[in-house]
Amino acid sequence: MNASLLYQAYGVKNYSYGSTEYKDNAIFLNLKTILPQKHVCPHCGSRHVIRNGTVLRHIHNLPFGSKACYLSLRIQRYWCKECEKAWQSDIPFTHGEVSYTYRFSRYVLDLLRMGNTILDVARHLHVGWNMVKGIHKKYLKDKYSRPDIKGVSRIGIDEFATRKGHVYKTIVVDLDTGRIIHVGDGKGKEALAGFWKRVRRNKVKIEIVTSDLSAAFIASVMENVPDAIHVYDKFHVSWLVTDAVDKVRRSVYAQETDLEKRKIIKGARWLLLTKDKNESLLQQMKEDCPQINVTTDNIEAVKDADVIVLVVKPWLMKMVLAEVRHVLDFDRQIIVSDAANFTTGMLAEELCQEGQYFYVIPNIAAEFCASMSFIAQGPKASDDSLKEVEELYGLVGDTLVVDENLVGPGMMMASCGIAYVMRYIRAQMEGGCEMGFYPQQAKQIALQTMQGAVSLLKATGWHPEEAIDKVTTPGGVTIKGLNELDHAGFNSAVIRSLKAGLK
Repeated sequence: MNASLLYQAYGVKNYSYGSTEYKDNAIFLNLKTILPQKHVCPHCGSRHVIRNGTVLRHIHNLPFGSKACYLSLRIQRYWCKECEKAWQSDIPFTHGEVSYTYRFSRYVLDLLRMGNTILDVARHLHVGWNMVKGIHKKYLKDKYSRPDIKGVSRIGIDEFATRKGHVYKTIVVDLDTGRIIHVGDGKGKEALAGFWKRVRRNKVKIEIVTSDLSAAFIASVMENVPDAIHVYDKFHVSWLVTDAVDKVRRSVYAQETDLEKRKIIKGARWLLLTKDKNESLLQQMKEDCPQINVTTDNIEAVKDADVIVLVVKPWLMKMVLAEVRHVLDFDRQIIVSDAANFTTGMLAEELCQEGQYFYVIPNIAAEFCASMSFIAQGPKASDDSLKEVEELYGLVGDTLVVDENLVGPGMMMASCGIAYVMRYIRAQMEGGCEMGFYPQQAKQIALQTMQGAVSLLKATGWHPEEAIDKVTTPGGVTIKGLNELDHAGFNSAVIRSLKAGLK
């Protein structure tokens, strides 16, 4: 292997090929150093330099097929007679002290860009997870740690909690591209100081700033970009308006002596929130159930409620909580998350306060009062509150109080499980059609068979295997069909499907 091939294939220069070794299921290419004729001390510039031994290093290289490959080389050490300092020669095809070549790191990044996980790449290259993670972190730091802010004119400022205990970060986002261009510690003016320095250094003209009504953000913007248009987010503006209206309502309530009028002013105990603010749909709900109150204003809906049930998609939870958290009464109100994987701990973190929190997952059959609902009680929630939540969800089916770590598995069995049962019914219908039944007939048979099996287990309390034994005879058609299910991996497929969503 000549020097040209080494350079073209692996980027190796100043070394020549020596020999090849095969050990531990890996390939080792032994390289020889091509030493320069003259040496200069990097510390004092003296040429009075002598060799001071060598150090053997194994550098991770691009793999040969499925086998790991290493470059084995001896690094020359030197000693300066003038300043009496030692050093070793640089390796021109690595990143400083790391144990992999430039080409190797680029190959790792290419594999990650293709959608492979860090663990997948580590296994493929026969290296540790930490090495792949380190290469990825270095790339991200080099590329994104100091984003270019030239040309930025419209920015958004916000803060978020990194963990419990009111530990905050402040971020600045370029509204035109969506890039995060600054991250500061805390949520005060000092969190933005570094960003404003960069704005002045790069002579960036900020025209529009969006933020919440934080006094620190307002003061910081006024001080550094006083000519910019400052837009406040609608949730906090809405909260101020609602708060003012609420103060008037409370004042009128206190002055009113007629009990019936006071009830109207105070509002109802149960309120309905909707994910899409469709007034015609809400009106239809009102006509179907005249006893409920409906509203398109989430703040108005929650502030007088005793129990608040948040039935929105998980990625909308933070937005909804940010909208209503300023009007919540944490000592009085029960707050229930119906969003998948949005636990009581996440409620406490987003609302920055402990409270009567519950995490509940019903299923689609709640519409027909046949749900299986799993209820997890938060650490600060009382038993009386638990009883109230059980009664509420008991109206739409069965309930089971579990530890929070079992709500996910319960959801896989009862919520996702409905889809799996539907898939079995569909398969049974297709089998019926193949044997000669019309689709509607096959559906009727499948549904009644399913209902009969459920009724049998509920009425007798049998284990499913006991019921199977009742309809299975030696050499009969049932045992033959069961054996076919086992050969096809039916049990294993069901178990794997239930566990798949927990990965």
